Amino acid sequence: MASINKSFNFRHGVQVDDDDFTVRGGLVGIGTTVPTERLDVRGNAVVSGLTSSISLQVTGVTTLTTVDIGITSIKSGIITASSGIVTYYGDGQYLKFLPTSQWVDIDVGLESLVGKNNVHLIVGGPPCQAYSLAGRAQDKFGMKQDYRNYLFESFAKLVEIYSPKFFVFENVPGILSAKPGGTLITDRIREAFNSIDYEISSNLREEALFDVSYYGVPQIRKRVIIFGAKKEYKEKISKFYESLHNKKNENQEVLKKHLQGMPKFKPKKTDKEMFLYEAIGENNFSNNTPRTHSVRDANIFEILAKDIENGIFKYSTTQSKKELYFEKTGRKSNFHKYHVLEYDKPSNTIPAHLHKDGLCHIHPDSSQKRSITPREAARIQSFPDDFDFTGPMTANYKMIGNAVPPKFSKSIADSLLQVL
Repeated sequence: MASINKSFNFRHGVQVDDDDFTVRGGLVGIGTTVPTERLDVRGNAVVSGLTSSISLQVTGVTTLTTVDIGITSIKSGIITASSGIVTYYGDGQYLKFLPTSQWVDIDVGLESLVGKNNVHLIVGGPPCQAYSLAGRAQDKFGMKQDYRNYLFESFAKLVEIYSPKFFVFENVPGILSAKPGGTLITDRIREAFNSIDYEISSNLREEALFDVSYYGVPQIRKRVIIFGAKKEYKEKISKFYESLHNKKNENQEVLKKHLQGMPKFKPKKTDKEMFLYEAIGENNFSNNTPRTHSVRDANIFEILAKDIENGIFKYSTTQSKKELYFEKTGRKSNFHKYHVLEYDKPSNTIPAHLHKDGLCHIHPDSSQKRSITPREAARIQSFPDDFDFTGPMTANYKMIGNAVPPKFSKSIADSLLQVL
């Protein structure tokens, strides 16, 4: 039994006011309809009789009485306990008067990390799916009804809370044309930041659109970089963009040298009509195992790569690739499924979609009959070889595809240093 002098909501919206209640299962939130823990307190509360069967997440001043080994996560705020034992996962700075505590230091959120420090710069950006041209083409509503259109508001809220002098906001080119509700999303973004006393460029298409292939990264990857400043520093906006554009190389970076030194792989057919891949010689690179492919796909990879190697270019158009797909599978597609990388050109964009398949990122060596490995994708994104990606292969591809290329990030950082 716990006594709380505050109304609260069950997860599915059933509200109970100011009475004792018993938690028998499920999630209960106080001050929130979507609790993230067993008991999620947003605000101030007094909780009695907390047992080890209930986890408590707190964002305020919460007093625990007659506590019996509760598990407590503090995002912010203060916990006080009159008796008992509390196992606390956090850095301890918000705890007061806990008689017996076992502390384990882990990340407890931005507020704990920032503390009383001043924030001068925030770098980030919302998910790109709602703005992506590919996503909009495949969604029957053109992504206009996707809630992710408005997640920039969360970024703006962070800027408002921490009040940095500047911020950097990265996203895909589709953000420049996205128009949910009939209003350009960039106008909404400009208005949101203007309302909290920040300015951004008045000509994002001209100033804020960059192709990283001109910044030492061997892929065509266009991105919008929105640089914002408090109004008192607004003259820095044009200086930042001038600096970043001046770092642009004359020519695009091509693929060849970035795949040099990587081991070759020999396709090995299994009894399940699949190809596994065996390194020819030593493979001393982490995250460098090819995914398996069906015999059908591997043979198509070989046909397409040989077509380029031999200078025939029979399959250089979208239509010819769609026809090849129909010939080999008996199915029609509105999109061509395959793309072979070429040594003397930049790669196409390395996307998070690589975690699903590698059909649009086929290795240029026809004898290998495979798509690129996570390490090869990382090299194309300009990650150094000693950068280790943890987790399964699918997670590696997703992390790599979602990243801002380190070489381009350095150019952004250098430009920031010049104007800040």
